[in-house]
Amino acid sequence: MKRKEIFLLGLFVFSLCYAQQTFDTSQSDISSITVYLEGAEVHRTKKLTLQEGTHELVFEDLSSELDPQSIRLKCPNLTLLSLTHSYDFVNQRRLRKEIDILTQKQKSIQREIDLLNAEKRILMEEKQVLLANKELGGTDGLQASNLKEAMRYFRSSIDSIEKATLRKTFQVAEKQQRSQQINLQLQQVTKGEIKVRTYVNITGKAEETDTYELELSYTVGNCGWIPSYDVKAQRLDSPLSIVYYASVFQSTGIDWENVE
Repeated sequence: MKRKEIFLLGLFVFSLCYAQQTFDTSQSDISSITVYLEGAEVHRTKKLTLQEGTHELVFEDLSSELDPQSIRLKCPNLTLLSLTHSYDFVNQRRLRKEIDILTQKQKSIQREIDLLNAEKRILMEEKQVLLANKELGGTDGLQASNLKEAMRYFRSSIDSIEKATLRKTFQVAEKQQRSQQINLQLQQVTKGEIKVRTYVNITGKAEETDTYELELSYTVGNCGWIPSYDVKAQRLDSPLSIVYYASVFQSTGIDWENVE
């Protein structure tokens, strides 16, 4: 009986600890970047509230130029249990699937446009036939009643053709607009597929329930800065003024705009 109580108590404690585990993929922000002649050091932060216990935290959408050996995590009161770096191949498969779906939609819309244009051509040919035969073989001897009936038929037919052609023109314009929207989506998704991303997965233990600020730092390649000089003089006999500045370049696949 005592052994059974101990087993149940252990199971309860295990279940309680397991229930405290969470999985966080919230967005992190680049807080600062230090650019060297070759390479740069990136600092990312994310702030979140954690309950006491074990948590799995993920820094997503990181550059493929990241050096895994340089990864460092700084967070007081969080005990680091594991840290791994991986390439986001799952996201790449999702992007390719999205591209396939958009491509099929694009082909379907183009087929509908082709059918509508074919129907417009048929309507135009019917109109040409009517116009070519509007003389009705001449009007000599044609009774007034027959002439009125013929003209009524002619007007009705031309009116129907013009309206049908106009409706199909509007339909083609709408589908072309939809096709352009899909093209823009394809361009955006294709850019995402070209840019391979990586992520850092962290398992940590929170010592107490509190708000934690995690700072992840790492170095990236394919970036740096080039020294440049701007030499100016007010007049030929005046002293030269030399302005020294740096031109930063980077092809890490991550936007550095508005980052210190």
